[in-house]
Amino acid sequence: MDYIKLNDNGEPEEYHIDNFRRENPNTSFPANISDDLYAEWGVFKVKKTPRPNFNALTHKLVLSVELVDGSWTQVWAVEDLPNELAKSLLLESAAGTRYDIETNGLQWTDANGQMWHIATDLDSQLRLNSTVSAINNNLRTNASNWKCQKIVDGEEVIAYRMTTNDEILEWSQLVYEHVQKCFEAEANAAAKIFAGDFTTSFEAEYDLL
Repeated sequence: MDYIKLNDNGEPEEYHIDNFRRENPNTSFPANISDDLYAEWGVFKVKKTPRPNFNALTHKLVLSVELVDGSWTQVWAVEDLPNELAKSLLLESAAGTRYDIETNGLQWTDANGQMWHIATDLDSQLRLNSTVSAINNNLRTNASNWKCQKIVDGEEVIAYRMTTNDEILEWSQLVYEHVQKCFEAEANAAAKIFAGDFTTSFEAEYDLL
């Protein structure tokens, strides 16, 4: 809020300064009204203060206006959210972050030192699993084109790569380990959250694995 006005009890209430002239139609004011003149009419400019850092999953920010050293000033308070709400928000955040990291892909370097992006979105996981099944049933030739993304100067470029069965199996193992790590981290975070530890996060648990 930019301005407050004192009510009949002397308590500050948010005030929209555009209403000032409309509320005083019979009074002539200068084109540019000073804050001192506003104050004579019980309207005061609020001194801004920085918003504190806080975790929106576990706390809420409460704003009030108080008279501090003669100036009406923003006063911030960080309050705990109810436990059940915080628990729900933390679990939802952990699940969402797990999904984002799980499906964000992996980087893999081939025998020639070329770096590739291995997609791990859900469709790509299914496609890879299907190809592994084809390999295990002798349905895939030892080298076939695979549409993927080559990393060139930090940029991902679509490319068709002649990929061997052994490489496909290597990708499958990497993707499996990646996905498993993601779910292990989410499970560990959830266990701590259910136990009342609201300081944990998916990222913290992922880094521990």
